[in-house]
Amino acid sequence: MGCANSVLPVVGWFGLRELQDGVTGFVHPTRAPVPLVGRAVLLVDDGLATGATMRAAARWVESRGARRVVVAAPVGARETVSLLADELDAVVCAYAVDDLVAVGLWYEDFGQVDDDAVVALLAASSAVAVTSPRRDP
Repeated sequence: MGCANSVLPVVGWFGLRELQDGVTGFVHPTRAPVPLVGRAVLLVDDGLATGATMRAAARWVESRGARRVVVAAPVGARETVSLLADELDAVVCAYAVDDLVAVGLWYEDFGQVDDDAVVALLAASSAVAVTSPRRDP
């Protein structure tokens, strides 16, 4: 699967402290942050309940010059999806539901992923290159 050079998938690990601090950024264990100026950024979450974390993440990438912010999630509260769609460039949500009690109820296994596992996945992702057969104009 290719990805256009102007689209930058961003993997963020935003904990409660970072959210409370207004999301100061994310840390990749093996490389410097990628400049976001003029780029399209895809933010992905496991679900959109209140949208607070996604809104903070979107504001953070916008403050670093992202040209376009697209949000994707498999499930979300219909009102939250609608509000985010009004604020951002695009929101993709497979199931926008009126009665979202909790995101975790939409998953067979919604176990927590600890910080060490996230750091290991980010380190492993450094070895994966995303290429695209086309370039943006």
